[in-house]
Amino acid sequence: MKIAAVSFFIKAVGFYFAGNIQTIYLLQFFQISSYALLVPAQVYYAKEKVRDNDMVKGQAFITAAYALGCAAGNFAGGQLLSQGAGAILMAGICMAAAGTAIVFATVTKSDFCL
Repeated sequence: MKIAAVSFFIKAVGFYFAGNIQTIYLLQFFQISSYALLVPAQVYYAKEKVRDNDMVKGQAFITAAYALGCAAGNFAGGQLLSQGAGAILMAGICMAAAGTAIVFATVTKSDFCL
C-alpha cells in the first residue's frame, strides 16, 4: 500500500509538470505500481483488519468508499474546472500527498502477512 501511495503521488506531480502528451503516456506506467498494487493490497488489508464473519461487510465498505470518492471527486473536479486545469492538477497533488501521509501514518508492516 505504501508503494501504491507513493506512486500515486509521483504520478500526480508528474501530470502537473508534464509538458506534452508523451510525458503523460509515460506517467501512465505508474498505474502498474499504483492502482494495480492498491486493489489487491486492500483486499489483504481488509482480511487482516476485519473479522472473518464481517469480510463481506469490509469489502462493501471499500466499494462504498470508492463510490463516494468518485462522486465527491467528480463534483470537486467540476467546481475546480472553472479555475483552470492547473487547479485540478494541484488539487490532485494535495490529495495524493495527504493520502500518502495517511497511509504511512497508519499502515504498518505487521498489517500484512505476505
